[in-house]
Amino acid sequence: MLVVNGAVAGVLEHGDGMGMLTARRTAEGIVVEILDVAGRLTHDHLAGADHLDLTSPRGVGLGSIKRLCDEIRLERTSLGSLLTLQVRRRPDLAGLPRQRFTHHDGRHAHRAG
Repeated sequence: MLVVNGAVAGVLEHGDGMGMLTARRTAEGIVVEILDVAGRLTHDHLAGADHLDLTSPRGVGLGSIKRLCDEIRLERTSLGSLLTLQVRRRPDLAGLPRQRFTHHDGRHAHRAG
């Protein structure tokens, strides 16, 4: 959700406010395609996101996207710039044993797990 929100916000802010979003689940994970109809998103934007200035309010979105996605592709099409983001499925953690911990609230000890 964070990745999609950041990408869509960027298209709305830097494009002409027109775009299209497609998301689908695959056997490998989730693929999201964001079409920037204005075609203003370029490879230079993606390359510039490697050098984040965290004190600046600009550019944090693409930097986050690059760090969270497993694969990013940018294509120029006849319809605009097409940004494809893939996040691969992570191992299922539900089957792992739960860790036990004790919480003391000053009066009682509570055991979870």
